[in-house]
Amino acid sequence: MNYTYKSNDPLEQKIKYEYSPYLGEVFIESWISYRNEFKINKKDFNLPKSARIVEYDSDSNIINTENYINYLKYKVSDSNNPEENLLNNINWLIKRFEIHKRIYESYLKTKKGGIGKGDYRNLKLYIDFAELLILSTNTYFHLPSLNALIKCLDIILSYFVYFSDQDKIRISNAIDKERELFLRLKNNYLDLIKKEFKFKKSKVSPNFRQSIKLEDVLFIAADTIRSRGYAQALLENKFKISDSIIITSDSNSKKLGKCLSPPSQTKQSLNGIFNPNLEIPLIETVKEISSNNKIINTGTINSSEIKDYITKIKPNLIIYSGFGGEIVSNELLNVGIPFLHFHSGELPAFKGSTTIYYSLLQQGTCGVSAIILSSEIDAGSIVAIKNYGKPNSKFNLDYEFDTAIRADLLVQVISDYLQNNHKLPLYEKNNHGGETYYVIHPLLKHLAMIHI
Repeated sequence: MNYTYKSNDPLEQKIKYEYSPYLGEVFIESWISYRNEFKINKKDFNLPKSARIVEYDSDSNIINTENYINYLKYKVSDSNNPEENLLNNINWLIKRFEIHKRIYESYLKTKKGGIGKGDYRNLKLYIDFAELLILSTNTYFHLPSLNALIKCLDIILSYFVYFSDQDKIRISNAIDKERELFLRLKNNYLDLIKKEFKFKKSKVSPNFRQSIKLEDVLFIAADTIRSRGYAQALLENKFKISDSIIITSDSNSKKLGKCLSPPSQTKQSLNGIFNPNLEIPLIETVKEISSNNKIINTGTINSSEIKDYITKIKPNLIIYSGFGGEIVSNELLNVGIPFLHFHSGELPAFKGSTTIYYSLLQQGTCGVSAIILSSEIDAGSIVAIKNYGKPNSKFNLDYEFDTAIRADLLVQVISDYLQNNHKLPLYEKNNHGGETYYVIHPLLKHLAMIHI
């Protein structure tokens, strides 16, 4: 097969990595074959420690990207001058790149991060950035750096013919380093997944074996695979919801988590927990668990119609399952009703996107955190955390396993909520710090799955 994560002009026609399919060992072989096309046999140019030492004014609102990258490359390379905030500065650049898949010649600092300014087609900047990512991956064993490196090289290789001979040698060296770092991660991962891990299945209290209604609880569910899983888990455990909102979308743009062809149910139990049948439409299950149902075709949680409905019924708790990547607005959060959200990653260590794969690669297990949503991504108060070990066979991790483990913790938290006099117990662990991850590259995704 051919390696498909490339584009004629990726700075304009962005390469899509979300919900990439699992293709097996042949995909990794296609990546190796594709990278080998750009290898230079004679290398008389080594990856530089740094281009030159450049001091920069940390108080300035304008960052010259070339100088900043060179400065960081020098600082990371200089073992005699370690700085605690270096990785934070590298993460800042990674975030700018991951959001836009571009490197701008300068950035204007803002309270929320930074705004790219000027040219983003200076291709040498992408080589500089790739070399920085190599250093940070090697020095800190930093997966966000490796993930960004693979994506950055996808971009660079799409423009390979436009580079000078010397730049092509630098690119070839970067490909070698990328391969070395991937193999290092692979070897570490193989050691991790050999370890045995046992977890306890979430159990509903015997007092709840009869159907029990969750008074003053609102279930807000976007029309997604995950929402189907949540609804079925509630039904399986005989919970009834007082009110439900289903958010639908007629937009031609694909909403993350919305799948027109959901995967067939592998088996009724995954890792010993209930596995929902994701082919059952959401509305069918919601009708069974909730008598007051409302369908709102806004395509987003952030609508006046939804806010007005919440304000009208005044629930005590909202179980929330939205479209992937959508942030609940401060206007809704400020209504004062807690939004209960389930994140597939043990917080605060694994924040951001596709963390189920990063967790597997770094600790050999998958976890889920229940949190109360706040204005910052994955930064709300922690209600519960549970580690589910590693999948015991090759399920569809994106839809099937991820949904099943989140739904399992939902059942546990709601059971605890009822036993705690309709109050959510707060976890002792705070949710400060941690690492933020971005959509995983298919190469790392395949590594996480291929040895399960």
